[in-house]
Amino acid sequence: MGRAEFSEQILGSVTDEASWKAAHAYIKLMTGKPSALEGQPYSPELVATLRDATTKHLDAATAKYRQAQTEREKTLMQADLASVDQRKSAAHLNNVKAGTATKNGGLGIVAKPQTSQWWLGR
Repeated sequence: MGRAEFSEQILGSVTDEASWKAAHAYIKLMTGKPSALEGQPYSPELVATLRDATTKHLDAATAKYRQAQTEREKTLMQADLASVDQRKSAAHLNNVKAGTATKNGGLGIVAKPQTSQWWLGR
């Protein structure tokens, strides 16, 4: 869970001085560090400001995430299209090779490139 989600979860339960103190105790328990606002008196305005800031942060992060996902999907689609074009080009090249071999008196069979290490005499 990220910090903003953690903050939103905690702030959602703060409604009075007792829940404010309980939230600070929970933060210390979960993080091992005291809350930055520990010792501050409960204030509904402060809690509302913190909730608003957390919500704005989460909304911005969500928008960035969605934009990144959209860009990722576009990139994957472009890669798929490029792959299709590459396969079409390879098939066309094979047809041209076969046609050339037939035109030159052959059977239309194109030899595959040699994969052995000819420079080692094998």
